Amino acid sequence: MQVAIADTGEGMDTETSRHIFEPFFTTRDRAMFTGLGLSVVYGIVSSHKGFIDVRSKPGEGTTLTLYFPAETPDAGTTVPEALPAAQARGGTETILVVEDEEMLRTLVKEVLTRAGYSVMFAVDGEDALRVYDAERSRIDLVLLDFGLPKLAGDEVLVALRERDPEVKVVFSTGYVRKEKSRELLTLGARGVVFKPYTVLDMLDTIRDVLDGVDPAVTAHPRE
Repeated sequence: MQVAIADTGEGMDTETSRHIFEPFFTTRDRAMFTGLGLSVVYGIVSSHKGFIDVRSKPGEGTTLTLYFPAETPDAGTTVPEALPAAQARGGTETILVVEDEEMLRTLVKEVLTRAGYSVMFAVDGEDALRVYDAERSRIDLVLLDFGLPKLAGDEVLVALRERDPEVKVVFSTGYVRKEKSRELLTLGARGVVFKPYTVLDMLDTIRDVLDGVDPAVTAHPRE
């Protein structure tokens, strides 16, 4: 089965079309748009064993064709994977994702579970501490948004380290600058990924932290 969606807009060049399914990618003002829509679409289509074909040229609009299997594939049929095994660095650990945006929680869960991880969620700073207190023995890493309701991300980090000085925390944020990211590492964060980041940026940082690689700032830090 296939579904085609077309527009008569400005279209995209080849380089832009290569990035449209990356989380937070946008060609517009990042203060206004987060660019999550197509990443979520890609995750949903992939979860149904489908794939998306993109046809676009500058000045000629864009056509997205979504393909879905009409029936269960026969043994030996190759189905495109959302994360190629040769590239994705996954694992089997449990990750607590602290994120207040529902769409982003859906996307991150899709990415992490496809990479082999188990996922827990908290929706604000206080909820993060509650979940961590209840499930501490099962949680291997905390993926923590910085701009959270009730308790900010850096406050959550301090509280987590009071509970366990060895807790592994990776910040995911689009709001802090380089100086603040260094401060977060000084406070005990093991890594920082900046929005917009790619799926592989996030997975590589998580894997490095779980494997004990030195703290790092990854993706696109703001000046």
